Amino acid sequence: MSSLSKWGITEIDQVIISNEEEAYSGNLQNVITKYHVNKAILPESFEMEQNQSVKIEKWQSDKIYTLFDHLMVQNIDISKDDEISFMLHYGEESVLFLNDGNISIEPKLIDQHRQVDILKIAEFGSGGESPSQRLLKQINPIISIIFHSNKHEINEDLIERLNASWIDIYFLKQSGTVYVRMSQSDYELLS
Repeated sequence: MSSLSKWGITEIDQVIISNEEEAYSGNLQNVITKYHVNKAILPESFEMEQNQSVKIEKWQSDKIYTLFDHLMVQNIDISKDDEISFMLHYGEESVLFLNDGNISIEPKLIDQHRQVDILKIAEFGSGGESPSQRLLKQINPIISIIFHSNKHEINEDLIERLNASWIDIYFLKQSGTVYVRMSQSDYELLS
């Protein structure tokens, strides 16, 4: 939360939680309180303390959520463990948040024929088959981001696939926090 304060952020309109595990949602109550969150979009099975000031919406399969003008979140898949993979669209720019490392989601993504600018890798880069070389070729991301976890070991085959596809890899353990500043037609990474 200190990173948000550093940038002068005092309010957050909406919070999106894609996984109920502690690593993804552990600080939610503090964020809601400190930043006066108006709405939280949560996995179906996620339970949180009742807070009268926060509107709760549960993720629905294949739904597109409009957060504000030109910014949309498209639910791609909800796994059996209630892990949500989604696409964030802002104008011409897109970020794919893979949260399930299972290859079964890939046909949906390949069928969309959509290029992705930034790819957030699932399962802290520990997954085996996903993202596959076929998916990487189809979505053609420029940048991939791998979050750090002490509990997960990065899969070297995945790193090899990303490198073979000429995709820049940001390991957050090494680079620290990465911010993405987007306009409707371009983006830049700040660290």
